[in-house]
Amino acid sequence: FRSLSSVTADNNNNTTVVSLEDRCDIDTYAAMRPTPLSARILDRSIQPKEAAQFLQSEYPIRCAERIRMIESLSHCLDVSELLEVRERHIQSFLAMRRIASDNNFEYKEEEFVS
Repeated sequence: FRSLSSVTADNNNNTTVVSLEDRCDIDTYAAMRPTPLSARILDRSIQPKEAAQFLQSEYPIRCAERIRMIESLSHCLDVSELLEVRERHIQSFLAMRRIASDNNFEYKEEEFVS
């Protein structure tokens, strides 16, 4: 996969700068494998803290994976809608990583995998 520049533009020609550190973080998470989910996990009642732990560990992986998928499209820079979706995913990824670093939840994969 190819990594795009650290600068992106939205539909209004506003520019968002993604630091090299954040770009490396996205690339690192994009290379990870998400935990597979089963319907049984969704059926059981989980505590809010468990859900938060799971989301804080899994969401960045899934979000970074989608960023990578969009960036792998040959003409993604030419399609404003793709750039907008990519931008939203980058912002969501960065926001979740900041939240995760502020809250020290511990996630145990075995609690979510059947």
